[in-house]
Amino acid sequence: LAGDAEAKLAAPAPEFEWTRDAIQRIERVPPGYMRDCTKGMVETHAREKGVRAITIEICNEGIEQAKAEMENTMKNPAKMEEILAKFMPKKPEAAQPTA
Repeated sequence: LAGDAEAKLAAPAPEFEWTRDAIQRIERVPPGYMRDCTKGMVETHAREKGVRAITIEICNEGIEQAKAEMENTMKNPAKMEEILAKFMPKKPEAAQPTA
């Protein structure tokens, strides 16, 4: 347990604080890719607005922005990579095995 406490102390603080209403709203998005992508879009929206607290208003604004982006993407599939790169959370690269 001491190691767990040390790991929590060493972990960086989260970039955003989500309110209960915002969490409940994002949980209504289908789990998996859709929710991950939508959450990334909401966090990008919050970052652009310069806020750390994701309220229901910020969440809804981000979701509406995400819907508009997806509609535009459906009209122009070539933009998909650009949009995914902009809004999807970055995943750490896996360590390459050594020979």
